[in-house]
Amino acid sequence: MVKLNTIASANTAFIKQQRLTAVFVGATNGIGEFTVRELCKTNGNSGPGLRIILVGRNENAARTIIDECKSLCTTAEFHFVQAGDISLLQSVDKACDEIKKIVEATKTKGIDMLIMTQGKVEFGGRIGQSSTPIPFFSYLLN
Repeated sequence: MVKLNTIASANTAFIKQQRLTAVFVGATNGIGEFTVRELCKTNGNSGPGLRIILVGRNENAARTIIDECKSLCTTAEFHFVQAGDISLLQSVDKACDEIKKIVEATKTKGIDMLIMTQGKVEFGGRIGQSSTPIPFFSYLLN
């Protein structure tokens, strides 16, 4: 088994080798929030910088997280995409369109990291809903 410090060193080296674009789905709470902060801490102010796109429901929480992360990583660029219920295709469409606009406007070659931490997974149809859920990550990467 690989030792944790070996993994941490490899992750740090990856983050510091180039400017990364990271998309965090479910970034305004819990694991997603923690992971955004840790990425910013790891990159710090000496790294090549980050472009972070937070996808979530709560804009106020996102603004608080962005403000805190800006002090951890002054070289980071932040964007927020407000998404509704991402188990619904219409919400996924809207979020993906916004992410694509950000990527194109910033002349980014692509997304380097996709972190999915949204709080709900649907395996069947939604009770009382005619829409069929689609996994966000498969739609975004097409």
